[in-house]
Amino acid sequence: MGVTKVRAVFSDLDGTLCHFDRDTRKHGVVTEEDPLTPGEATVRNTHTGETRRCRLLPTSTMGNGVVSDETARLVGELRKAGVIFVVVSGARSSTIMKRLPLLPHLDAAVSETGSRVMYAPEGEQGS
Repeated sequence: MGVTKVRAVFSDLDGTLCHFDRDTRKHGVVTEEDPLTPGEATVRNTHTGETRRCRLLPTSTMGNGVVSDETARLVGELRKAGVIFVVVSGARSSTIMKRLPLLPHLDAAVSETGSRVMYAPEGEQGS
């Protein structure tokens, strides 16, 4: 059997692509908001000193979350290779809509535990 090309990736958002300070802090990883650049933060591992630039995502129930710039870059690479990328979340559609400008470019987002599907505007899909 040959290798099959991946055509689509469906990824959970909260806790998978997006991480929350309240969950990572217990592992020595803290989020430091950038006071000069709204919507951006640095995530720092207090044990190793490693830092990572991130996008700060608003949320109404879990506090602010972050998606690393590296994650956004990798999602972009998948999409350039023709892979459809979809995020899936139990979050409300209104929360997802607030997050969309800060998420990696997506082909679609599924919200409200699968009851709503939002597609990228025409011309943005697969780019």
